[in-house]
Amino acid sequence: MQKNIFQHIRDFLQERSLIVNGKFSVFVICIVVSLLFWLLTVLSNNYTTTLTFQLSYTNLPPDKIIANKLPSSINASVTAKGFLLYSYTLLNRSDTLFISEKNINSKNNGKDYFVATNLLIPEFAAQLNNNMKINFLTTDTINFYFDKKAFKVLPVKLNLKYTFEKQYQLSDMMKVSPTKLVISGPSSLLDKLTYIETEKVNIVNLNKSMQVNLPLKIDKEFESLDFSSKIIVVNIPVEKYTEANIEIPISVSNVPENYSIKTFPDKIKVKYTVALSNFEKVSPGMFTAVAEYNANDSTKSNKLKVSLAKTPDYVLNWQIYPQKVEYILQYK
Repeated sequence: MQKNIFQHIRDFLQERSLIVNGKFSVFVICIVVSLLFWLLTVLSNNYTTTLTFQLSYTNLPPDKIIANKLPSSINASVTAKGFLLYSYTLLNRSDTLFISEKNINSKNNGKDYFVATNLLIPEFAAQLNNNMKINFLTTDTINFYFDKKAFKVLPVKLNLKYTFEKQYQLSDMMKVSPTKLVISGPSSLLDKLTYIETEKVNIVNLNKSMQVNLPLKIDKEFESLDFSSKIIVVNIPVEKYTEANIEIPISVSNVPENYSIKTFPDKIKVKYTVALSNFEKVSPGMFTAVAEYNANDSTKSNKLKVSLAKTPDYVLNWQIYPQKVEYILQYK
């Protein structure tokens, strides 16, 4: 079957397209290869730029502490191959330079201490060990102010507020750990502190026991101090409480010899709240109700005041009824 005019035109265009696409692919490859050679040539050259290095201070005098804030980084003018600079500038690479006690000089009869950083350029270059030349450092001197290292033990002040859901209360004493902190640093700073406070925390509607980690509240002035702990752990025991009441006998003291006293009533009612876990533990023998007879009391009436001399530790908010009882003093 012979091709029509349109089929011939289509075949012609397809052949031309292959030729054009082939030539374009070769052109792109040539461009890419040229760019790679150009990039390799450029990155092989030396360049000068400014880089930032982190600083670390090691092997400082153990009996002293730094009383001033030291710089954490330093800028340096450096010369190096483009490959190396590329890793720093585009890949966010950062090396650390170390300053130790041997680098520190003194003046004014040992009262002032400093590091002349430009004198450390060879040592810094050796630390980098990557064929990078350090031309100069933008900070020429780092001053050190030393103070005698002191220690102080201070109490912890909790900045904790809490509320309970209805019928819930503390079931025991809160446990705080630690209650005191050992703090070390310059004596000039330690003398300003009498206690350590925690950050403010407010807890509402407690209905179960929980542990709270309270971070210390450290003002910027005291950030250089060392704390034995920066977290205070508080355990808050919480339990549901219920109201209950119980009747107990009254014991009268200081009764005259050969006499006996009978009170009306002879028992009082104690109303209290108790945790549900302790509800079944409560018994009359855990309470002692006492009244004292005083024959010399000029204001005495025919009633004795009753008080509780003993209650269980886990019973709270107790009240007694009645608070006064009538009595009859009888000769035996």
